[in-house]
Amino acid sequence: MPYRTFYTLFSNADVDHSPIVQLLWQYGDRHYHAKKWTEAADWYLAGSHKLFRVNSPTANTKCFRKAALCYIEQREFAQASTVIRRCPANEAKTHYVIFIIAVHQGLETEAIRAVRDMVEAPDFDRNMLLLATQISHQSEMKGVLLSVLEALLKTLKLDTSGETAVEAMTLIRCIIRLALAFLTEPSANRSVRHPTFAAGSSHRIS
Repeated sequence: MPYRTFYTLFSNADVDHSPIVQLLWQYGDRHYHAKKWTEAADWYLAGSHKLFRVNSPTANTKCFRKAALCYIEQREFAQASTVIRRCPANEAKTHYVIFIIAVHQGLETEAIRAVRDMVEAPDFDRNMLLLATQISHQSEMKGVLLSVLEALLKTLKLDTSGETAVEAMTLIRCIIRLALAFLTEPSANRSVRHPTFAAGSSHRIS
């Protein structure tokens, strides 16, 4: 692989490796946008080499997440799961990627667990739930969508303005309608369905 030359050139050099990692990301991004998923994953994983962990300890996790997203695009979900499990378990972005993998595989229980873990993570960003709502809706997995909507309601910060009250009421109505639809759906139709997604959909997260 071309990126192996980086190891040879810099393995014994006393330099800041951060620019090298950035360069590897640029190569990865270039291949990602060209939809060359396997090549992009290789470049991202090159940035996770132990050589770069001294100067860029957090970059290691970012490389794994980027590589996992490439494998998702390639529909190599087992490989994506293997890579993302190498990330720290206390990061919301990691659980977001785990959520995507689970939804693509139709694993409802795992997807719901990932949502709960994501919300409890210290770096949680509510925008992740908004993205998760879209993904859940596209997958037609009602149980997962219900879990995401409930998480959105729980994480809503109420204030004196009317905007949050309107959002809360909207979420409550959606949850009630979804719960009723879920309860009235014949049990035979609740079996796991292979999720379908809009063509060209992408799940980018750093």
